[in-house]
Amino acid sequence: MSGNRPNLFILGAPKCGTTTLSAWLAQHPKVYFSPEKEPHHFYSPYGEPMSRAEYEALFEQAPDDVQYLAEASVWYLFGGTAVPKILEYSPTARFIVCLRNPMKMAPSLHSQVLYTGRELLDNFEEAWQVSDQRFAGEHIGIFGFDQGDPACMAYKQACMLGQQVETLLQQIDRERVLFVLLDELSANPEKVWERIQNFLGLPLYTDFPLGVHNQAKQRRFPMLQQFTLFVQNLKRRLGLKKRFGLLAPLNKRNVIEKKYPPPPKQLQEVMRLAFREDILKLSDLINCDLSDWKH
Repeated sequence: MSGNRPNLFILGAPKCGTTTLSAWLAQHPKVYFSPEKEPHHFYSPYGEPMSRAEYEALFEQAPDDVQYLAEASVWYLFGGTAVPKILEYSPTARFIVCLRNPMKMAPSLHSQVLYTGRELLDNFEEAWQVSDQRFAGEHIGIFGFDQGDPACMAYKQACMLGQQVETLLQQIDRERVLFVLLDELSANPEKVWERIQNFLGLPLYTDFPLGVHNQAKQRRFPMLQQFTLFVQNLKRRLGLKKRFGLLAPLNKRNVIEKKYPPPPKQLQEVMRLAFREDILKLSDLINCDLSDWKH
């Protein structure tokens, strides 16, 4: 393949299996995956996106014989503005969208953002209650940021996948999009992997274990991660590229695996009501029975 423009995009959604699919695709000999999994060049919720030159540099090492240059930026689906920009840049691009029950996605997303240090409200119910304010642009309970889009931490709206898929299908032909449910990914990874390869017209390749990636984690010392975010934000403001070598090994040790408890039953009822119509919409759009998601 000539050039260095990606033509395969995993659009999201966050905490729906994108890390697992990225890891699988990166193993395929006919796919070159961006060494930075989430470049967010076409929509960045965290501030200024990387430049076009920086973005294309991610793909400079791709072999000429690959069929796809790929990346996975989990907020492209939510942003709604990314796909038209992608199509202008890469007109023949194909897309994979990972989906998940929003009842499970929302608390999982909260735990992930808590892990990254951006979320200051460690109680999911408190964070859920400020969804509308964050979606309106208020930086409530968000660590140290006066830039970027707080809407991505509005857990109610961020998990309205039906609305997001509806916008997507208004922008691109259905035949160019493959939808993958996390439930199916977990229950039958071999079937999902075969379906992905068939969708992309890739030769079947199974010479690696189909493991699941990006399990729930927690920071031992949240303030250390917040200091890292402060340094990263300062570097971005100053236009610095050099990495601070001490922080990476410290933060690697600042991790423990953790399973988070489900939301309280009363909040689950509130969430179920909030997501009910959106689940119905998504079910119609992807022609899939999602009735289990409403219980």
